Parts: sequence; C-alpha cells; structure tokens
Amino acid sequence: MLAAAHARYAGLIEDGAILLDDSDAARVDAFLADHAPTSPVLRHNLHAAGLIFTGLSNSGTWVASRAGDAITGVVAHARNGHLFLQAPRDVGALARHAVARSGRAIAGLAGPRVQLEAARAALGLADRAVAVERH
Repeated sequence: MLAAAHARYAGLIEDGAILLDDSDAARVDAFLADHAPTSPVLRHNLHAAGLIFTGLSNSGTWVASRAGDAITGVVAHARNGHLFLQAPRDVGALARHAVARSGRAIAGLAGPRVQLEAARAALGLADRAVAVERH
C-alpha cells in the first residue's frame, strides 16, 4: 500500500501541488466541467492531448492542487508557452510550479480575470506585457 501511495504522489511538487499524468484525467475533467464557461481551452487540450507533455500540439505541463482526492485547481503550461489557468484558490503558486516544471517561457495567459491578475503578480509579470492575454 505504501508503495502505491508513493508512486501516485511521485509527482508531488510542493505546497500540495502535484504534477498530473493521464491517470488524473477523470478528476481533472470533473473539476473543469464545474468551471466549463471559463475553461474551454483546458477542456479541449485535456481531451485532445491528455495530461502528459509530448511536445505535440495541445500538449502541456499540467499541475494541480487538491483537497483529499479532489482537484481544486489546475494550471497547464502549453507547448506554445501559453499558461492556461483554472485555480480559484491558489493560482499564483500553481502558475509558478507549472512554469518551473515546464522550463518554457511564458508567451501568454488565459483564464478568469481575477486569476490572470493573481498569476501575473505571482510570476512577476504585473508590470510587463505578454504577447497574449485572454479571459
């Protein structure tokens, strides 16, 4: 049992954030469905490419926060450098983790306006323009 728990959370980053893989797809899909109006790109990318970065179109590095077994926030850093946000509670920490794990530059941000502002501040981008910003 301990080995299974260790394997499941081998992607644990810090602050309770986890690096997602395709075994998390159903939980991520359920979370994003609850936030469907502000998560269309995340939902599309999840279904098109899954949760593991492959370098192909629509793939990205996905991180999440959780409460127990439930996903409570998701940030994906896509292949093209866009950071997609859906993390009502902890978007700043997740945005930092996604960028750190991916190693890619930030080309743009997309997500709910309040989360965009929090992520920009957490990433040190509050006073810098990025190529694309959508909400």
